[in-house]
Amino acid sequence: LGEKVLPGILELTLDPLPPEASFAEKLQRLERLGAISSAGKWRLLREVRNSLAHEYPENPAVQAAALTRLMRGLSELLELWAEVRRFASERLV
Repeated sequence: LGEKVLPGILELTLDPLPPEASFAEKLQRLERLGAISSAGKWRLLREVRNSLAHEYPENPAVQAAALTRLMRGLSELLELWAEVRRFASERLV
């Protein structure tokens, strides 16, 4: 979603950012356009993803904490996905 869909949404809005723009800049633009409600929420979800991407076999407590954060963030991720879909269907089709 973050690597393909969100940048694709920006391209389709005819309000793209330069290729060298940071992901944070892209999130801010998407928030300003109304495609996502909160760039901050997306950044937190990225942190969850990053914590899951790193394996800590020697530390089950860290793994459990990362999975707990994932479970808590799933509803927010689904809400953000619904916002992006709604934005795309209303404004880009």
